[in-house]
Amino acid sequence: MFRFLMLFIVFYSSMSVASEVEQCKKLQQAKARLACYDKYHKYQQVVVADAEKTLRANKVVKSNNSNANELSRNDFVMLAHRQSYFMPFSYTPTRRPLTNIAGEVANDTPNLDDIEVKFQLSFKMNLWDEIVGENSQLMAAYTQKSFWQMYNSDFSSVFRETNYEPEIFINKQLNLDVLGFNLRNASLGLVHQSNGRSSLFSRSWNRIYANFIFQRDNLAVSIKPWQRINESFEEDDNPDLEDYMGKYEVGMLYKWKKNEFTVLFRNLAANKHSTSYQLGWQFPLNKDVNFYAEYFNGYGESLIDYNYRNETFGLGITVGKWVK
Repeated sequence: MFRFLMLFIVFYSSMSVASEVEQCKKLQQAKARLACYDKYHKYQQVVVADAEKTLRANKVVKSNNSNANELSRNDFVMLAHRQSYFMPFSYTPTRRPLTNIAGEVANDTPNLDDIEVKFQLSFKMNLWDEIVGENSQLMAAYTQKSFWQMYNSDFSSVFRETNYEPEIFINKQLNLDVLGFNLRNASLGLVHQSNGRSSLFSRSWNRIYANFIFQRDNLAVSIKPWQRINESFEEDDNPDLEDYMGKYEVGMLYKWKKNEFTVLFRNLAANKHSTSYQLGWQFPLNKDVNFYAEYFNGYGESLIDYNYRNETFGLGITVGKWVK
């Protein structure tokens, strides 16, 4: 009798299990069908939750990969574009008063401090994968650089100047050997830059540019030529801007241990005006914040002063990973 009872229980259990499996097979949605099988095999929900967390974490890491080889259009993740920094100390001993396009000083122009706050925000977003083949993206970017007279309490701590720079470009990852360097990245884009002012204090220009990034060991070199899009004489706020800003810039970055050294040259071998250059040095304070020191000498640090030679030294921090 006992054996008969055991056989009956086994037979009934088998029929029940078969019934459950058949019910799982009939489910049309993959997620519901998987949940049914998980319940049948008694998988713990915590395992599923941990797996989902791992997938999400991998997705974030993948999206923030600076090489951008596997960026997904569906991610719409904000990525570092240019350097984002905050400088509570930016010293310009040769600062001139705020002037209009004719070089005239307005009657209500405040006396500017030599020390001010300077900061820049820059990010980009992927819009379209494989737009020109494998490992290519259509991207949009935005950069904003501000000069803030925060310590100038006599004149309400005004923002002396803010430059806005939206752009859109096609980016493609490469792996080509050129003269001992490896061409890693090439892009072609359209950029607008302006200071958002009107009348005689307005500054703006539009450009088509290309950018090529070469790498060799710890050294990266960027070559960025551009062509200005001409405007009519009546609408051009600064027709001689290209004389000071040049037609291309060359940037270099060298990584030594935890340090990163940068050099930027603009208007090399100029006929009318001297070369502008910028030197930078940063090292990590923690995982996301770096100490940053910068020296600039030349034209075009800000659009309002594009035709005046500035010498500026700044100290501050950078945020996030600009170069990996």
